[in-house]
Amino acid sequence: MNIPKGFTPTTVDMHGQWATIWSAFTGAFGTDITRLMSVIGTIVVIVAIAGLIWEKRRQGFGGQGMGGQGMGKLWGALVAGTLLLAPEVILPFALKIADAIVNFVLGFFD
Repeated sequence: MNIPKGFTPTTVDMHGQWATIWSAFTGAFGTDITRLMSVIGTIVVIVAIAGLIWEKRRQGFGGQGMGGQGMGKLWGALVAGTLLLAPEVILPFALKIADAIVNFVLGFFD
């Protein structure tokens, strides 16, 4: 088995792997793909919020506020839209945090 130099089984580098994947993706499709993804993400978020407002307007609030009905769809759309809006910022940041947590936990087993 060929193990890369400097690799130890107690280190995790998801952020570095994402950077490799993202650079290959933008290299294959060009940088305009990020602009398209941003536009699609913005549309997803706007449609989700407008749909929730429209649904609550149609049903009426009844003095109860938003309640929580339909909020799952809104959160799902917000997460999807956010990931489309900033794949160069959100995912690397989340993966760096995940790397730190996993490496911290694996440090106990070292």
